[in-house]
Amino acid sequence: MHSQEDWQRVAKAVVERRNDRGWTQVDIAVTGPLSVDRVQAIEGARSTRYSPRTIANLERALEWQKGSVQAILDGKEPTPAESAGTQPSAPEVDAPTAIELGPDAAAATLKALQQITETLKREREEREIRDREEREAREALRRQLSEVSAKLDRLESAVDGKEERDSA
Repeated sequence: MHSQEDWQRVAKAVVERRNDRGWTQVDIAVTGPLSVDRVQAIEGARSTRYSPRTIANLERALEWQKGSVQAILDGKEPTPAESAGTQPSAPEVDAPTAIELGPDAAAATLKALQQITETLKREREEREIRDREEREAREALRRQLSEVSAKLDRLESAVDGKEERDSA
């Protein structure tokens, strides 16, 4: 069994690979296939035990050769797959599974995944807009507070000056 430190090396390598390729956690999850929670758990080194299927799906999504995660756990480097491109490759589907699903189910699944992807992109864009608007609103409030504070200082100075004149 490998230590938490070993899994932290895996987490670091996964994040670096994902960022170097410009992929999101969702990209990795969809390609794996893995859940986004599982990708986050791996990147956060929240566990020291994953199923062989999870490891294989992760390696495929990251375009690493089989055994790369074990190599990292053993203190070595992952090995990129021969066909590593700029987008995660689609997961291989066993032919019997595709046949059992049938073309209608496969098409419906693909459509659902596309809708989920679009929804996630839209939500991310909306979140980025909200974050930008919140930053701008905070900055406007800071400016207003600074202006009010400056006016208050001038008022206090004026009052102090009047009190000094009145007492003289």
